[in-house]
Amino acid sequence: MDEGADGWGKDADLLAVGVAAALVAVSATVPGVRETPLRILLGVPFVLLVPGYALAAALFPEGEADGWLGWLPLSVGGSVVAVTAVSLALEVTWGFEFGPVLAGLLLLTVGAVGVAWVRRGRPTRPSAFAVDFRRVLSVIGGGSALSVVLTLVVVATAVGAVGVVLTEPTESATVTELYVLGERPDGTLSAGAYPTNLTVGEPATYVVGAGTEGERFDGTIVVTLRQAAPDGGVQGERSLVDRFAVDIDAGESRRIEHAVTPQTVGTQRLTYRLYRGDPASNPAVREVHVWVDVAESSGNGTADAAG
Repeated sequence: MDEGADGWGKDADLLAVGVAAALVAVSATVPGVRETPLRILLGVPFVLLVPGYALAAALFPEGEADGWLGWLPLSVGGSVVAVTAVSLALEVTWGFEFGPVLAGLLLLTVGAVGVAWVRRGRPTRPSAFAVDFRRVLSVIGGGSALSVVLTLVVVATAVGAVGVVLTEPTESATVTELYVLGERPDGTLSAGAYPTNLTVGEPATYVVGAGTEGERFDGTIVVTLRQAAPDGGVQGERSLVDRFAVDIDAGESRRIEHAVTPQTVGTQRLTYRLYRGDPASNPAVREVHVWVDVAESSGNGTADAAG
């Protein structure tokens, strides 16, 4: 857009980012659409460029990047940072799954767009950055060889991050959900009703559910406990709590009630992992975490030191 444009003219790039985020959300969540190649066609360029572009726009509202070929590596590199940050955050909370990763990237993108829009200022500041799409081809054509090489290197690096995000959804067509429930006082099951305050040696009741669509799923759910670390993560060895087979017909779901009996005092992460087939030879296709606080039993002076 031309300098000095007012209204949404100078912020057309931010509007385009918002539209892209909305299209990706629709293609990944709406039944009948998420099973089509549209999810990949929209998802690849989105993960590769859009979150990073939004972050770059928020960090450089004055357009400090050196031309289009300076902005492109910033966008791709920023997307690598965004994917990495969201993935690490989810690893210690809900687990690395396609749905939470996508939701995290969308929230980060929308938030960065809001910051960029505010920092550019209202009314229009002539110095604010805006993309003149009519000059893109001429700028790319006039870029230096070093800028071209830098761009290609950053793009190649980002492809790895895109692959991590887009590989996991291959199971989403068959396994749609893994969740944990608890029983309310009225006897109904709810996602927010599972116990979080436990006692050493005393069983607590949980219900784990799994659902599938498209084809039958034969697998295993493994339940473990692991001590919390001071930095907010986990530490030490996993303690096996339970393990059971799950056989689910296409389009059906199954819920399994079981008991969790902790043996160690402290804050711990209760983890449910769903595997296709044998857990020893297959990676988990879904993972859910529940943080619990385990207290010492009133009848015991000391707690077991089981790890």
